[in-house]
Amino acid sequence: KNNIVFENDVRAELRALVNSSGSVTKLAASLDTGAQYVFDVLAGRRNVSPKLARKLGYDRVYAYVISQ
Repeated sequence: KNNIVFENDVRAELRALVNSSGSVTKLAASLDTGAQYVFDVLAGRRNVSPKLARKLGYDRVYAYVISQ
């Protein structure tokens, strides 16, 4: 199983969670974060923070790829 996901995958999951919770405000409250921050992440204006990633079940890591 591939355990690597990208930020857009996390955003897609966040969108699905918004849909299932009924609103960004409700989801943000359940994640103990601000609604404006969630809006910004969904719009691509801000990155998924390590804290939000953990709340969604992910560990945020940084990687370097050898260029050829």
